[in-house]
Amino acid sequence: MKEISPIGWALIGIVTLIVFSSYWSLLSLLRKKNKNPDSPSWAKSWRMMAHPWEAENRELDKLSKEVANLGNRNPSDKDQNPPQA
Repeated sequence: MKEISPIGWALIGIVTLIVFSSYWSLLSLLRKKNKNPDSPSWAKSWRMMAHPWEAENRELDKLSKEVANLGNRNPSDKDQNPPQA
C-alpha cells in the first residue's frame, strides 16, 4: 500500500473541516431555532426556490386589479381626478 502524499492529506483535512463546519452550523441553527422566530426557515427557503416570483406576482396582481378598477370609477370622481394625458 502506498503512502498518502501531502496533497492527499491536505484534501482529507479540507473535507474533514467541511464536514465538521457543516455539522456545527446545523447544530447551532437547531439550538437557535426557538430564540429567533423571524429568521428564515428551511420551509421558507424551499418555498422561495419553488416559487421565486411569488412576491412580484402578488404585487402585479394588485396593480392589475387597481388598473381594472380605473374604468369603474363614478362620474363624480372624474371631476375631482381628471384623466392625465
